[in-house]
Amino acid sequence: MLTALNSILTNSINSLGFNCSEELSKFAQVRTLTPIKTIKAFSEYVSGIH
Repeated sequence: MLTALNSILTNSINSLGFNCSEELSKFAQVRTLTPIKTIKAFSEYVSGIH
């Protein structure tokens, strides 16, 4: 699934006229997904969901 997401992200950025490498797309995914996972983990901790 992440491979497909990476491909979509790379193609979307390139379609806007930017020259985006696959590595840049992977970096963007990590920078986006890390805060989401952190927020999810914190909210589960606060609400008592394990």
